[in-house]
Amino acid sequence: ATLITGVTIGPSPQWMQDRLNRAGQRPINNLVDVTNYVLHECGQPLHAFDLDKLHEGTIIVRRATDGEEIETLDGATRKLMSRDVVIADAKGPVAIAGVMGGANSEVSETTTRVALECAHFNPTLVRRTARRLGLHSEASHRFERGVDPEGVPHLLLRAVELLIATQEGARPTLARGVLDVHPAPRARRQVQLPVAEYTRVIGTEPGAERMAAILDALDLPATLKGDVFHVDVPTFRPDIERPVDLVEEIARIEGLDAVPAVLPPGVMGFAHTLRADGGDRHETIVPLEHEAAVADARRHLLGHGLLEAVNYNFVASSLTTALGFPASDVRATPIVVRNPLSEEMDVMRTSLLVGLLQNLRHNRSHRVAGANLFEFGHVYMRLDREDAPVGDHVGGARWETHAQPLLVAGVLADPSAEHFTGHQRFDLSDTRRFAGDLVRILARQDATVAQWTEGTPAFVHPLAAGKLYCGDVEVGWFGSLHPDLLATLDVDGEVTAFELDASRLLELRKGLPTMSAIARYPGSQRDFALVVDDTTSYAQVEAALGSFIDRRLVAHELFDVYVGEQLGEGKKSLAIKVKFQDARKTLSDKALSQLQDRLVDHLCKELGAQLR
Repeated sequence: ATLITGVTIGPSPQWMQDRLNRAGQRPINNLVDVTNYVLHECGQPLHAFDLDKLHEGTIIVRRATDGEEIETLDGATRKLMSRDVVIADAKGPVAIAGVMGGANSEVSETTTRVALECAHFNPTLVRRTARRLGLHSEASHRFERGVDPEGVPHLLLRAVELLIATQEGARPTLARGVLDVHPAPRARRQVQLPVAEYTRVIGTEPGAERMAAILDALDLPATLKGDVFHVDVPTFRPDIERPVDLVEEIARIEGLDAVPAVLPPGVMGFAHTLRADGGDRHETIVPLEHEAAVADARRHLLGHGLLEAVNYNFVASSLTTALGFPASDVRATPIVVRNPLSEEMDVMRTSLLVGLLQNLRHNRSHRVAGANLFEFGHVYMRLDREDAPVGDHVGGARWETHAQPLLVAGVLADPSAEHFTGHQRFDLSDTRRFAGDLVRILARQDATVAQWTEGTPAFVHPLAAGKLYCGDVEVGWFGSLHPDLLATLDVDGEVTAFELDASRLLELRKGLPTMSAIARYPGSQRDFALVVDDTTSYAQVEAALGSFIDRRLVAHELFDVYVGEQLGEGKKSLAIKVKFQDARKTLSDKALSQLQDRLVDHLCKELGAQLR
């Protein structure tokens, strides 16, 4: 900081006003324009105080006290917290450090004595204060991104030079000396660059002499020791931290058009890097085969008329709560974001359904009748385990790699979607079919469905939902969304949905599927209804159907459930559609009847059922 007396406030020279206008800055007066000029010229914010308005003529940089208030230059009164940094005089705050000055020390037309301050503030503290107060200024944008701490005294003198040059007819006096408080001078960072590293990354060999000349010309003095450059990085280049940053600087001067077009070396897969305790880097390779399987699943859904949605990982906690996960479910306690972008993005998602429901609500609010959407994406589960590694994350939660699984989910809300094959109506059976298709595509296995069973999510209708299994492993659910949830979202009509654990399905993925020739002879469908105990799940029915030993039974599907007094207490009727087909001939009516009778007898024996 320095003191300047004999200052006359007036308009700045026309050349300075023109340059500020071209930079998008409105000229104000010669003093304020000088600070803004240096801001745009050098990226260093400055602030001018009217010395006569500072109590006891003092400037103190300190933390604010909780509840302390200041009226800023925009006329608003701001309440401060103890983590905020302020510039104060003997009485109280006169500026929010790095963000905005106070009205109580503002320069006016009567100002003659100016305290000119140039400083470096902690970027993190400035960013937190500006975000909490919703006060983003030209100064805060610069400090948040980092300014050169060693350039502060030089840029202060640059501002003094310009201020004196803009004083027409006045002779300001500069106080002898500059007050420079620098508690911890920052040493230059040293980065080591092996000569061979440039060739490894870029593919050309400019030579050590040429590399040294380029670095010196960029004010990056380099000393060659053996085959390694030891480079002293100036403080005004905070972007240079690693050897590859120096490689980029040299390549810019050499010319990126000189980089040869060659295939880079790599692994056959998609690399996912995690950081655990101690900074160790752990790399997991996802096989390209899995990436291809996900792409196949996307194409399958797109081909059937669904549209892909891409949502933020941050969602509204209110929607997560509306889903009603039980307290014992890890999805019920999402990771809370400490500095959310908005109230609608305050937690990390634990289900893709949340984002899809937001899409659906947005569409309905804009009078879009329906939407059939799906999404592939990661969710973030909290695992509060002491032995779990700590990752780079928010919320202070601990989780392992498998707690960020890849899921696939879909919502079908348009009952009359137009499809290239014609007019098509989506219903619960379509939702179940899509989910089963995804199991076959991702895991190369058929799905087993336990329909209308206990344990399905609370946000689906209890009589129109089911779980999906791959072998003995539960991999997802499907069902009609509960009317209570739809009422909360202010959504009319029926909405069906599904959600599958794509990561688990890819882990269960089997080898290449077996192929069989397309049947030359037509198949025939038969319907029948069985009366069973209401505790009998459809998973048990499917297991009984699977144990029927006859290859001519090629498909089966549940299409209706009936409960009524005429069936008796504790009973329900399951209507099943089956398909018989012989690869060698067309089945006669007599053969079909015999097959159906055998199948019904088998099911009645296995399930204790009766033919209705």
